[in-house]
Amino acid sequence: MSYTIERVEWKEHGDEVSAVLLESFPDVPAARYAWLHEHNPAGPGAVWLARGPDGRPVGTAAVHSRNIVVDGRVYLAGLATNFAVVPQARAFGPAVALQRAVVAACEAGEFAFIYGFPNRAAKAVFERLGYSPGRTRRLARLLRSRPYLERAGRLATMLATPLDMAMRVLARESWSRVSRGTRLERVAAFDGDYDRFWVRVRSRHPVVAERDAEFMNWRYVGWPSRRYDLAVLRRGDEIAATIVSYVINDIVYIAELFALDREAFDGALVAFLRAQRRSGASAVSVILLGEAPCDGRLGAYGFHLRDVERSLMVHVPAGSPLRSLVHLVDRWSLFEGDIL
Repeated sequence: MSYTIERVEWKEHGDEVSAVLLESFPDVPAARYAWLHEHNPAGPGAVWLARGPDGRPVGTAAVHSRNIVVDGRVYLAGLATNFAVVPQARAFGPAVALQRAVVAACEAGEFAFIYGFPNRAAKAVFERLGYSPGRTRRLARLLRSRPYLERAGRLATMLATPLDMAMRVLARESWSRVSRGTRLERVAAFDGDYDRFWVRVRSRHPVVAERDAEFMNWRYVGWPSRRYDLAVLRRGDEIAATIVSYVINDIVYIAELFALDREAFDGALVAFLRAQRRSGASAVSVILLGEAPCDGRLGAYGFHLRDVERSLMVHVPAGSPLRSLVHLVDRWSLFEGDIL
């Protein structure tokens, strides 16, 4: 069966693109796709449709613009995402053809490089087209055992109270001291203080997604289908660390965590874990892509590796001077919030 791959404009074909995506991802609201294509501070990206012999769309892929800092220099990169093929066409090749079009745009110089976070099914397509795998980890910290022991029956549930009490007493954040003059504050949005913080932080990361207050407010305050909690650790009058998180049921997910130094990292994490325990959260989870500075500190606070079904994948054009820099993907410092 033959398919036609067509690069399209979102404003003209957004309804068709959304229809394909909603068939594959019914729980994702269509407003999210419009938000990504129409309001990205980094600028417009690119989107493709695969059409069947009758002209109907059967697949789509997109690249969203993202500014990435590599050794202090900002490059326009692309985030390969919103990749979907309708079930009845998955055995006939449009998935590979769509991603081949994405790679061709990168090879033509539209993007300095492309990165993605495909699931296990899509990962094989990315690998076939020359993407390199990166390091991806999910770490989780248990705060309360009761929600999990209740699944094992009444006898196990009886152990929850003494076990939770013991975990709380022994938890590092329960006895760690926070430096005087520091405080974790929730904020409604980011401002110029964040911009000054980020200028200092980004130099600590060889490869990191660029941020400023405008981007952060678009990404987290303006997200159309999820409520994020924004927090800053202040040390005197300056921001020393930031944490962005969200909650699903009673599990807290850290979307990103950046700090000026180890003291700020520890201070933010201690205050954050204490707050989540008071709120009744059962666990905290974070996805790391690459080697974020201070991420080794998570283990000291009881975080342990857990399974993650997605992987960071990176494509750099042949002959690009960035290949030797970007392909060392352990240099990357990305979080879940960087993969939209």
